[in-house]
Amino acid sequence: MVVTALLQPLVVSGKTSLDAIQEELDNARKSRTERLWVDCLIIPVMILHLYIQAEREGDWLLHMYALKRMLPYFFAARHWNYARYIIHCTAFT
Repeated sequence: MVVTALLQPLVVSGKTSLDAIQEELDNARKSRTERLWVDCLIIPVMILHLYIQAEREGDWLLHMYALKRMLPYFFAARHWNYARYIIHCTAFT
């Protein structure tokens, strides 16, 4: 809900494409606090939404893309088994 509230001005202004959202997030990363919010909250939540969407729709390519984007977070959280499994699975796609 927090990410939705933070991104609502983009949606209201009509900027709903991925490129427009990425550009706005890059612009928002100017100060250290904004960079922290973008890197530690908004981007992980967007990746999680991609993963949930892929699971619900049965979209294998989106599922693999979301897993590749999750990979650094698994390593940072020291979930070695998940990270190794994702590397093994994504090597064949």
